[in-house]
Amino acid sequence: ELGLSIPAKQASSKAVPFDFKRFLVTEKEQLQWRSQGLPSDQLSVENAAVILQSSLFPFIVGPSGGTIRWLKNQLKNQQIEVTDQRVLGQQ
Repeated sequence: ELGLSIPAKQASSKAVPFDFKRFLVTEKEQLQWRSQGLPSDQLSVENAAVILQSSLFPFIVGPSGGTIRWLKNQLKNQQIEVTDQRVLGQQ
């Protein structure tokens, strides 16, 4: 069996910092998304990265509508469907 046994206390002190968004997207992509209307907060960027990397259809809850507007802009050449009638009026 391959593997290392490291006590939990020692393992947590040796933790390597991991930045989720730097792993999935470049700074250039983030700047492009901001220019397309994506809010610049960390959660929005992480969610955008997951949405664009996923092969499944996203279920987005966004009370401000910023993510929906960005996604419609991002995917303007593809057929997308917004299912909440309240969002359809926000252009």
